[in-house]
Amino acid sequence: MGERTAATAPAADDGDAAWVAEARDALAAHDARLIQGFDAGQHIDRLLAARANAVDGWVRKAWARCIPGEAVLALFAVGGYGRGELFPHSDIDLLIVGEPEVQAAHAQALSRMLALLWDLGLPVGHAVRSFAECTEAAADATVLTALLEARPLLANIGEVRALMDAIADTKVWPADDF
Repeated sequence: MGERTAATAPAADDGDAAWVAEARDALAAHDARLIQGFDAGQHIDRLLAARANAVDGWVRKAWARCIPGEAVLALFAVGGYGRGELFPHSDIDLLIVGEPEVQAAHAQALSRMLALLWDLGLPVGHAVRSFAECTEAAADATVLTALLEARPLLANIGEVRALMDAIADTKVWPADDF
């Protein structure tokens, strides 16, 4: 699990274009090495995990660049990305969890972070929810499936447990209802 940065995030557009250009070049170089590995017969599971790991790093860096350290928000990879399987051109599905007032207070910073990732060329899909909203959303089997594969990128153990509790079968699809 990642640790949150304690520093205050810099102001919007404080070198963001240069950061995106550097990140885009670094990710393209990494992807080129993965393609070479694929062509050389490296095991696909290793390559998928390596790509997910590289993207994890850039997602965390974008978060640190935009989200102040005191923000009480958790960041999870979900879906296939949450499983750590990231094919080229796959969606980068993110779940940001925080109480509604925290979401509102950091809406601009979250938008900036997502824009950085999109500018980097990552096809980001995202949801911003409270733990209670995760329970409600998980009534949809597609959402539940994605949440079951949640992997913490920047979350403490309490937040991980809270998410697992929010999507527990006793809350989402109790056996009698199922």
